[in-house]
Amino acid sequence: EHLYKLGEGTKINTNTFAPNSTLEDGLIGHWTFNGSDMTLATATDKSGNGNDGTLTNGPMKVIGKLGQGLSFDGVDDEIYTTTNYGNSTSISRVTISAWFKTSSASGRKFIGLQENQVGTAGDYDRQLWMGVDGKIRFGVYTTHLNEVASDDFLNDGSWHHAVGVSTGDNGTMTLYIDGIEQDSM
Repeated sequence: EHLYKLGEGTKINTNTFAPNSTLEDGLIGHWTFNGSDMTLATATDKSGNGNDGTLTNGPMKVIGKLGQGLSFDGVDDEIYTTTNYGNSTSISRVTISAWFKTSSASGRKFIGLQENQVGTAGDYDRQLWMGVDGKIRFGVYTTHLNEVASDDFLNDGSWHHAVGVSTGDNGTMTLYIDGIEQDSM
């Protein structure tokens, strides 16, 4: 209850960029991982776009920050969709967010958009990951990898919320951790 009241009285002004827009406008996917939104093999996309995710190699259901979550082994567990998200030139304005809790620093991504649904992609970009140093990174590949990183090591076993934003304007990117701007370029 305390977590929900933290935003009480806060209003997001969506009219700054697009009058009459909502938080769902432009949403590609929203995966809650809550019990009613999950099967043994599928994470239902609640955005209304039908981008359901297929659980691969055994991510396990666990208690999450808000409701249920998934635990990944850091080796080969993943969720993939059947949607081709194009490359960073076709979708350059993007916001990616995730709640995470880990005590390891595997260098693996939390979320990544790519042009191929499974396997190797020619363009593998627009991703949020933890580096082997324990810092969170947000990157967009244009002609080279542009990335921003957290100030702190976040493989501390506590819950954190990471948000990476790319405005698409000359590669402008910003990373927020727990609501605090970390890095921008």
